[in-house]
Amino acid sequence: MIKQNLRNDIFFLFLLFTLTYPLFYYVYKFSIPSIGIQDFYAYYKLFESFDIASTESPFNTRLLGPFLVFILNKTGLYYSSTIAFSEIQYAQSVYFNAILVNYIAIIFSCFFIWKITREICNDYFGSMSVVVFLLLSFGTMFFSIGGGTDGVSVLLIALSYYFYRKGSWWIVPVFVISIFQREFLFMLFFVLGAIDLWQSKKKDNYIITIMILCIAFFAIYLGLRKTIFYTERWSYQLSGIEYLKSFSVFKFKLDFLMQVIVSQNILLFYFLLVWFKWINNIPFHQKSLVKILILSVFAFLVVVISRLDTSGGRLFYMFYPILIPILFSEFYKLKEYSPENEVNN
Repeated sequence: MIKQNLRNDIFFLFLLFTLTYPLFYYVYKFSIPSIGIQDFYAYYKLFESFDIASTESPFNTRLLGPFLVFILNKTGLYYSSTIAFSEIQYAQSVYFNAILVNYIAIIFSCFFIWKITREICNDYFGSMSVVVFLLLSFGTMFFSIGGGTDGVSVLLIALSYYFYRKGSWWIVPVFVISIFQREFLFMLFFVLGAIDLWQSKKKDNYIITIMILCIAFFAIYLGLRKTIFYTERWSYQLSGIEYLKSFSVFKFKLDFLMQVIVSQNILLFYFLLVWFKWINNIPFHQKSLVKILILSVFAFLVVVISRLDTSGGRLFYMFYPILIPILFSEFYKLKEYSPENEVNN
């Protein structure tokens, strides 16, 4: 049985790669960091030579993704082709491997989202279509499969959520690794744990422990960023007073609001689906809706206190591994509803 499941999992991964590799090549061929993921320039020294000292904070704390790019680049793996990005001071091979690492991370994110969804819907083949929601999301096309580190961060969140749902302590090693990749994960799972405790209205020692670990690991991250990884730029992100000032300093411009809204096609799809069910008197999971609304408000607050401006939509994308199984569950249950039957009745 275990061997059969392993074969099925490997087969599904091959299906994913076969289906999606044109997306990887499209990004490599036509994307340009200067008008897209400008973080590539900030991470370049890490990608090329893993030079932490020459990289500013917080980029110098996000080491897992860049380390994978650095190692992959050392292997000599590279496909030479004429591409839109042609700044001679930046090696094309490094750009290729930065995109490749994030692409592979998104594929494995799809894999774990599928495993979560398969358990929710109890449908092995039907749940395979869940990957469409991540692959067609604005965040995947414009943020994660690029020259940054978002793809690897989403994978860690997807893997953490997979273990979280199972009540598995394998989440702890993922948390440890995440100290050196994306601190947002700890804030996200603390809020998620608080929501789940509130909605269940009962004590859950596993969730309580996870929340405590989130506080502990986030404190470790802050300690490292204030000492070993400290740089002057963006140091305001380390001050509680500056967080409060952000609400008066941050300018809610139209382009900011439009960027955040437009980049959330999958989140909007979920809200439209719930609205469709509501107006047609079709049951939907109200606790899940409340959970997604709270996570959306939380992501927006983090965008404001971090002063991310027009790149704020990227933080909403980070909780898509939690959103997508919920969305698919609502979508999947629509098969029980037939408009034709309503007319006939």
